[in-house]
Amino acid sequence: MRSAFGSLRSGMLLVLLFVAAQTAYAMWLNHVLYERFSPFFDSMAYAMDYATILTLARESGVWTALRQSFHSGTVSLPWILTALFSPILPMSRLAGTWFQEIWVLTLGLALFWYLNRYRRLSALSAVCYTLPLLAIRAVFMPNGGLSDFRMDLFLYLLLANMTVWYLITYETKSVIPWALSGLFLLLATLARATAPAYIAVMFGPLLVTRLR
Repeated sequence: MRSAFGSLRSGMLLVLLFVAAQTAYAMWLNHVLYERFSPFFDSMAYAMDYATILTLARESGVWTALRQSFHSGTVSLPWILTALFSPILPMSRLAGTWFQEIWVLTLGLALFWYLNRYRRLSALSAVCYTLPLLAIRAVFMPNGGLSDFRMDLFLYLLLANMTVWYLITYETKSVIPWALSGLFLLLATLARATAPAYIAVMFGPLLVTRLR
């Protein structure tokens, strides 16, 4: 039992270290991107929204900034995080990278847990199967990757989190995976207003079949 717990902890630590290294690399790529190329319009627009919400939170309070977060077009989640963590967030475009890496980490830990706990893979095998899904080609693209402040990758990460926890509902009678899957559904919708359309196509038939 102690050995199994040690393997679980070691595997999660490896995932954490990978995400930390990926974050540092994405931050470096961000600097390179802005040194050599003109910023993408969407990235600059989101960076301006971030600066606006952060300034509002510091000058008028977190609650005021939270209310404004729901009136910034079709995207709310990054601005909710900005308002909540405004006391510690710097005025930096790297916030876009940090916000995305939060969901890379939750996805990595959820995948590792699923593969190790329910698919009965060894800790090392579970890590090896997990990391490629955290480092797909789009993650490193200058246009829309972790080094860029865009919402498309948010959608992938949050829907992937939702999918993993939905898969876990087949493995246990606990309500916790259902709750976490629903939470990521909500977060995906807050991150991208088009998320419900993707969710309906991806999970609608599965849920209908399962309920029948």
